[in-house]
Amino acid sequence: MKKVVLIVAAGVGKRMNTDIPKQFLLLGKLPVLIHTIYRFIEFDPSIELRLVLPENRIDVWKSLCVNYNFNISHKIF
Repeated sequence: MKKVVLIVAAGVGKRMNTDIPKQFLLLGKLPVLIHTIYRFIEFDPSIELRLVLPENRIDVWKSLCVNYNFNISHKIF
C-alpha cells in the first residue's frame, strides 16, 4: 500500500511574534520543517511527501533545502 504524507506548513508566525513562519525557524541546527520531514522518513523511508506552502514562501523553502543540503524527494503544493 502506498503511503502519502501531506504536511501543511502554511503558517505565518503570528502567534510566535516573528516575521519568520514557525516552520522555517531553527530548532537546534535545522528548520522545524526539515525536522518534521526527517521524522516521517525515519518512520517509513518509502513514504511520499507532499508539502503545502504559501506561494510566497516556496522560494524560501527551496533556499533552505539548498542551504541545509536537504535532498529528500517531495512535492510542493
